[in-house]
Amino acid sequence: MIKKNMNKIILSSAIVLFPIIIGLLLWNKLPEQIATHWGANGVADGWSSKAYAVFALPCFILIAHLFCVFVCFSDPKVKDQGRKVLWLVLGLCPAVSILCSAFVYITALDIKIPIEKIVPASLGLLFAVLGNYLPKCKQSYTIGFKLPWTLSNEENWNKTHRLAGKLWVIGGLILMSLILLPKSLIVIIIPLTFTIMILVPLFYSYALYQRQTKHDGDGRIQPPSGSSMSKWNSLIITLSVIFGIMLCIGVGVLLFSGDISVQYGDSSFTIKATYWSDLEVDYNAIENIEFRQTNDAGQRTNGFGSSRLLMGTFRNDEFGTYTRYSYTKCPSAVVMTVSGKTLVLSGADDDSTQAIYHELLSRIKQ
Repeated sequence: MIKKNMNKIILSSAIVLFPIIIGLLLWNKLPEQIATHWGANGVADGWSSKAYAVFALPCFILIAHLFCVFVCFSDPKVKDQGRKVLWLVLGLCPAVSILCSAFVYITALDIKIPIEKIVPASLGLLFAVLGNYLPKCKQSYTIGFKLPWTLSNEENWNKTHRLAGKLWVIGGLILMSLILLPKSLIVIIIPLTFTIMILVPLFYSYALYQRQTKHDGDGRIQPPSGSSMSKWNSLIITLSVIFGIMLCIGVGVLLFSGDISVQYGDSSFTIKATYWSDLEVDYNAIENIEFRQTNDAGQRTNGFGSSRLLMGTFRNDEFGTYTRYSYTKCPSAVVMTVSGKTLVLSGADDDSTQAIYHELLSRIKQ
């Protein structure tokens, strides 16, 4: 199937990368720092360099696109799928790439749009389209609700996807209607809608399986026929489990690990940080230093943030744009003015932060 559809794969991949051409045409008009992530309130809370926004985002989506195409088109059951479903697989990532890059470029050019409403509405349109195609999906190891009882029973698969299709269309319409509602309701409705769209078909499918096994008098789930299909199913499950475990481990490591340390030299000190670049500061460049019991971090514009660490470039009302290396659970901080710019540094707790402050203060006075 991959060789047979190679021209379509190349065309769809080119569309994924098309925003790069637009970014190059707009290059001189784009700022050096571009918003690439927004909170539920529509306020930008994540920033990236111009090169990253123009080149990296479409390339990441291209990798996801090629992975999805490879997995779906290598499925032994893909030949049973209709042409519309396959076109949907090929067209999903190109649509996401164009949509995401459009939001990034529009906001970078300072064109005011209610992004907190447009994004849910765009997602709603996407889910409404997907919901329309779900009932058309045939049994597959890569497309649809891939559960043991849906894969082993065609009637269960069809009924589950008919219900899911209706729910996804309704959910999509609800998300599109959020453009008319206040922000406070959007934050509540979006996760509730997603939860219903995912969990209701799952519970319905399992309930249908339980009812079917009562009639059949056998509670065992029979695997799909065909040794190659069974091997493919086992491979997909194994890869999914491995990927899920690696993803959980990776997220856990990023969220709950990492440290910030300070190394003192004769003429300068160096801030050593996990997951972010180190920073060397000359003692002579420190114009002012103070210890604060509390400090408002503001918004991170570029850098790394987790449940343990906050590092990178930040912006708040007091300092404007400044550099920060701190622990999230430590309220105190050492605030320095270095060559006219603000640097905020903290230890893991108040005691270690005070120790940093007194050590720096003693070396500055030497």
